[in-house]
Amino acid sequence: MSPRTTKWQSTVRRTTATLVAGFGVLTVATAAQAHDEKYWKRNGPPFVPPGHVYYTPPVYYAPPVVYAAPRPVVVYPPPMVYEAPPAYYGPPPGLNLNFNVPLR
Repeated sequence: MSPRTTKWQSTVRRTTATLVAGFGVLTVATAAQAHDEKYWKRNGPPFVPPGHVYYTPPVYYAPPVVYAAPRPVVVYPPPMVYEAPPAYYGPPPGLNLNFNVPLR
């Protein structure tokens, strides 16, 4: 048999088993509730004696005490700085009109 046929047969078997189980549960549930109406008409509603109800405020507990150390303070040495020697530049450039002359 091909794997496709085997998969199809497996699906059909599962579906059939699920339907049979569902109908069985439905049948049992229907039969189980058949006597309730007759009992209710004959004996009336079931008697439940009134109980005592006590209302108390909710209980509040104090939160637990949390001991925490202060945050650590980290101190680093100042960073190393490199001082470049003074540089001397030429005069400022002249007027530029964004006109480029290719030299190659």
